[in-house]
Amino acid sequence: MGTTILLFLLIIFFLVLVHEWGHFWFARRFGITVEEFAIGFPPRLLRWRPRGSATTFSLNLLPFGGFVRLKGEDSEAKGAGDPDSFAQAPRYAQAAVLVGGVAMNVLAGWLLYTLAYGWTGVLVSRDDVPSTATVLARKLVVLDVLPESPAAEAGVQTGDIIVSITPRGGDPIPNPTLADLVTAAQEAASLQIVLERAGERHSVSITPLEGLSPEEGKRAIGVRAIDATLIRVPWWVAPWEGLVHTLTTLQQILVGILSLLAQLVNGGPTLSALTGPVGIAALVGEASAMGLTFLIPFVALISLNLGVLNLLPLPALDGGRLLIVGIEALLRRPLSPRVIHTVTIVGFAFLLLIVLAVTYQDVRRLIA
Repeated sequence: MGTTILLFLLIIFFLVLVHEWGHFWFARRFGITVEEFAIGFPPRLLRWRPRGSATTFSLNLLPFGGFVRLKGEDSEAKGAGDPDSFAQAPRYAQAAVLVGGVAMNVLAGWLLYTLAYGWTGVLVSRDDVPSTATVLARKLVVLDVLPESPAAEAGVQTGDIIVSITPRGGDPIPNPTLADLVTAAQEAASLQIVLERAGERHSVSITPLEGLSPEEGKRAIGVRAIDATLIRVPWWVAPWEGLVHTLTTLQQILVGILSLLAQLVNGGPTLSALTGPVGIAALVGEASAMGLTFLIPFVALISLNLGVLNLLPLPALDGGRLLIVGIEALLRRPLSPRVIHTVTIVGFAFLLLIVLAVTYQDVRRLIA
């Protein structure tokens, strides 16, 4: 547990550092003074200012986030009238600084996927193997488990690898395909399935039932699985495959967020459908136990999620501040700093309540 927490904090530190460095780099690029570059939120643990630098670097106690404090962030802030302030920068420069953190998260995701494709290997669908790839292994991976299904009652979990299937009265089927699983569930009265999870193997007995398969009268165990292939590509191909994977993942994240928001508006899923810091820490532990092949793409996925979420037009997020810059550009005048501060504080409190609520759900799931 201690190793998992340490690894989780290191990953959060890395992703926050990448994000805030994006803001920092673009601010410096457009001549805006950065007064503080902070990892975590106060209370402050450490602070230092390099000789000749206008920027104070700080490490704070609360690790879930960070910030870059810019000179003259609004029209009434100290130094707002100086030419090196954020308030005096052109609107396009302000927008670039705000988007800079997201851009760095996307860049980090692409580099991590590139590393995975060229070094540790990546799990892809057996139908999506590039012609330049070397196949390292083939696996049947569980993507989802239907609640209260025979598989769920047997303890099958999302991410499990099905190592072998033994139908009652039949011979074991090593390294099965999805077709093998479907056929065995339809023809055998019960199945003995060996699963691999976090590097350990478990054997479960499952009795297939009718009503779980899309085909009427057919039996199933209640899982959605995919024929996955572990591949690696040459190093000169890895950047391209990493880019394609990054763009596809960004699209899936965006569609997923929009779908979730639409369902929430319509009274659909509750906060229990979300995963917070505690849940992510548990997933980090599982991914690390399964090796770098799983951990590196998982960190890339978190980085891309962080980038997309920060672009949402909500107060206290980069997207919310970007919306304000857009409104000010249309009005051709700055909004009242008091209004901006009030909206930001309310928005931050709202996001904090969501994080706390989701964390509570995570803890309940872990101890259930």
